Amino acid sequence: MMMVDFLAQARARRDPGALALTSLEASWTWGELDRAVNHRVEDLLGEGVASGAVAPMELESDAPGIITLLACWRIGATVAPLNPRLTDAERELARNTLLRSSRRGADAQAVLWTSGTSGRPRGVLLSASNLVSS
Repeated sequence: MMMVDFLAQARARRDPGALALTSLEASWTWGELDRAVNHRVEDLLGEGVASGAVAPMELESDAPGIITLLACWRIGATVAPLNPRLTDAERELARNTLLRSSRRGADAQAVLWTSGTSGRPRGVLLSASNLVSS
């Protein structure tokens, strides 16, 4: 579990009615956010996302994307967000490459897919300490 999710769960227990997340469409209290993340965990587990797995998925910079990210971390999966603007061929290459990759550190939290300065796309592993210091 990622420290961010651990802290979110602690806050949900301590102050479930306080505002946690706001978007143009809706707002979530810490308690509501915790329940939404738990619901998304169930969905992801049903889709085969497991602890220790690399989970390539398209994520937008919005509330559902944040909920999905927290759910992946709660499961213990390494998130590999894919840019929704990738072409079908690029998306398929990224998914296949990431799913074939069984090498990841114990501290792995995310794999960011880059366009590659050499012209060849590649995944870059981010640890929890990378994310905390950003």
